[in-house]
Amino acid sequence: MCLAALALLSGCTPGDRHLTRHEFSHLAMGVRVNAVVYASDERRARESVAAAFAEISRLDELLSDYRPQSQLSLVNARAGQGFGLGITEIDPAFAVVLRESLIVAERTEGAFDPSVGPIVQLWRSARKQQRLPDPGAVATAAACVGWRDIILGGAPERLTLSLRKPGMKLDPGAFVKGYAARRAVEILRDRGLDHALISIAGDISCSLPPPGQRGWRVAASHGGGSADRSFSLLLSDQSVSTAGDTEQFIEIDGERYSHIVDPRTGLGLTNRAAATVVSRNATIADALDTALCVAGLDRFEAIMAKFPGCEARLEALDARGAMMCKETPGFRLLVEPDRLP
Repeated sequence: MCLAALALLSGCTPGDRHLTRHEFSHLAMGVRVNAVVYASDERRARESVAAAFAEISRLDELLSDYRPQSQLSLVNARAGQGFGLGITEIDPAFAVVLRESLIVAERTEGAFDPSVGPIVQLWRSARKQQRLPDPGAVATAAACVGWRDIILGGAPERLTLSLRKPGMKLDPGAFVKGYAARRAVEILRDRGLDHALISIAGDISCSLPPPGQRGWRVAASHGGGSADRSFSLLLSDQSVSTAGDTEQFIEIDGERYSHIVDPRTGLGLTNRAAATVVSRNATIADALDTALCVAGLDRFEAIMAKFPGCEARLEALDARGAMMCKETPGFRLLVEPDRLP
């Protein structure tokens, strides 16, 4: 499952002819972050993008579960502690991104759950060891998951977070990168760069299109090899996120298990699902694509009805083992006509 952003370069209007295209990259959140901006000169572009990259790195320091001293890791370490010991003061950005992810958890009835960390850790080890996790360990980890036990509190000037159950862990993998991409675009816009795109792995956020164009062309792929199903989206001031098992999975005894896990069962998905979601809210898009993969084709329409303004496409194996596709009516309007899958 992948996304690639391609700016269309011709047809600039007279007022925008002084703007030129600039590209930059940066390592953060364990991946390469790419930026494309249109600016009047390279120095302005470079300084503005540096500020955007700095914010992404700051968010990584706050929200990484690989950094022992991050706020997210501190919250996880204090899960279930009583007498106020489990309460952690958090950055406003942490509160924003978590609050938005909880919207997805509630509306999808737990198909997405930001507290899925204990299960994700088990399946990380499973992929490295090429064996299924112990069923007892899966059951124990699943019992620690529960978005309703995430407690956001405090006053606006002193926001706090605690996890009610011992062993709970937030997993930022499905809700942080989208937010970080959008924040970077906002910083560029605040600095006067209105034509910009930020890509962080499977999450892309953009502002206005390249000068003279209808949109940023984002090429998406569901599947791989002979089963590749590619299409291109035209986006303007939107965010897009993808989730799927094309690259991260394990195959054991003829069964393929995705790196995406069902928070309710603790098991890796076996339905070969892939989802693309477009929204003006990047956090919603980032979390919702995962939820759609978990919920499957049968719940697609019911879930998407709860997210007005979002467009999505989901492909998954049906009960007969055939690859099927569902999409919202508005999604088709975003696809370039000559690039329909």
